[in-house]
Amino acid sequence: MINITNSLKQACNGDKTAYREYVVLNGTTTPIDVMTEMYASAYKDTHFIGTFNMKYIKFTTSNDVQYRNKELTLYKEVNGESFKIGNFIVTEISDNDSNEEVTVTAYDYGLKFAQPYTTSLNYESGNVTLKDVLDEICINVDVELVNETITNGDFIVDSNQFVNGEMYGDVVSSIVFLSCDFATINNEDKLELIFTKETDEIIEDYVDLEDKRDTRPITSVSIGTSQVDGQSAIIKDEALIEQYGEHWLVINDVPFAYTLEKREQLKEEIFKE
Repeated sequence: MINITNSLKQACNGDKTAYREYVVLNGTTTPIDVMTEMYASAYKDTHFIGTFNMKYIKFTTSNDVQYRNKELTLYKEVNGESFKIGNFIVTEISDNDSNEEVTVTAYDYGLKFAQPYTTSLNYESGNVTLKDVLDEICINVDVELVNETITNGDFIVDSNQFVNGEMYGDVVSSIVFLSCDFATINNEDKLELIFTKETDEIIEDYVDLEDKRDTRPITSVSIGTSQVDGQSAIIKDEALIEQYGEHWLVINDVPFAYTLEKREQLKEEIFKE
């Protein structure tokens, strides 16, 4: 979450607003004015639970600065007051028709998780938890984790299921499936697992929520495997089904949940979320 001052909020609502966007290359202090396009999607296969939402930016700039293999920090400024959007790692520089300009593509720190998964955890000890796996990954890629606890974080992981060249990000996606979250890099460049945010507004009944679009609350959860029928751990809330109908969250083929017994251990906490 980006924290901005009251004066900046007022400026955004005012009639006269001077807007600016700029980047600063790591190791320098000189701002470079740009206009970026930011891309981000927390959705995959029609849902967001279990996704790693990596953001990236593109901007066109004069070809007089060496951007290759650099990190940069993106800022926005309103009426002279600036705030940080985040750090980004340059991955691509493409020439335009004119040699005077280039287009720069840069990804947030989610890119650090695009490395093959390695671990020093002793899975066979029977003491390694899902949260332990996540903590070690963040240490290995040098990205701080925001969450002190996660749903199903105490679930015991008794073997390494990621031995075929999977990336750290793949393991994180498997974890966020079972914690009923999605993963993202926040503006402080930290990994954050997110699903809900508390507000001061209390909604007594879902049907009273005006901005609900065409959605309904989840009333049934299934954790299974797409390879074998009849091996899903299922939990339903019959009272909610009677009120809202049957709306499913289906989670399949998560490596940590490779037996029916394990899926049964995980389903209740996921449904609570």
